[in-house]
Amino acid sequence: MVFNMLGKILLSMAALMVSCILISLFTGGKDLVALVVSDAIIVVIGVGLLMIRPTKTSFYAKEGFVVVALSWLMMSLLGALPFLFGGVFTNYIDAVFETASGFTTTGATVCEAISAIPHGIGFWRCLISSWAAWACSFSLWRCFRSPRSALCTSCAPRCRGRA
Repeated sequence: MVFNMLGKILLSMAALMVSCILISLFTGGKDLVALVVSDAIIVVIGVGLLMIRPTKTSFYAKEGFVVVALSWLMMSLLGALPFLFGGVFTNYIDAVFETASGFTTTGATVCEAISAIPHGIGFWRCLISSWAAWACSFSLWRCFRSPRSALCTSCAPRCRGRA
């Protein structure tokens, strides 16, 4: 189940990168090859992970923690590819740092000339942070949307009789 979920997450990341490819097409396409190659690599890995059929369909908290940790790691490692292939960074570690800081919404950057980044890769840089912020907001909404949510039901037995 973990690999299946990772495949779905990577394919959603690849789908988001299509918008960057379109931006690159409309603005001259200096970074088009870098984005298309990066997207193709992510799709191949995502489909490969998706094709691994889970033996168990149950999904518990420990699998959830593994999916979150591995997806953050894989998205950071694979999301750095456009920066590397597009020539924004010559060092893969810098590209991974830029991507990881986007996915964690820290805002930290090692890029010295942000205005020199091609438009498609620049849009990818913005999209990474936006997607991370949206995911955090959705997760919080999901946890607190009803009194019967997983967070509330796990806290309720300990909270009874203390008020």
